[in-house]
Amino acid sequence: MVRLLIDHNANIEAKDDPAQTALHLAARNGHQTTVQLLLDRGADIEAEDVSRQRPLFLATSNWHEDTVRLLLDRGADIEAEDISCQWPLYQASVDRHDGIIRLLLERGATTKRRRL
Repeated sequence: MVRLLIDHNANIEAKDDPAQTALHLAARNGHQTTVQLLLDRGADIEAEDVSRQRPLFLATSNWHEDTVRLLLDRGADIEAEDISCQWPLYQASVDRHDGIIRLLLERGATTKRRRL
């Protein structure tokens, strides 16, 4: 369905009420194939919603390790903070998702202390 919409010139950067794009929704729900398709078609990997959350943060906070890996492979900013000054490694630590924590650390996430 997404491919059909894109092929018919749907705006992949259109935002819903909390200002989330199709990429946000796909990442939040762990739909890797859709994430890959949207990125291949030029979706903004660093698009921010009203909370300044990006697709990587949403994939992390919803435990979608393979989607996190894909977004990192495609260049997502591993240190991007949301409006509450939280970042993907912090969120993975709060959620105690060891696989995502390891992945983020392997990819260069820093453990520096930040002011909240």
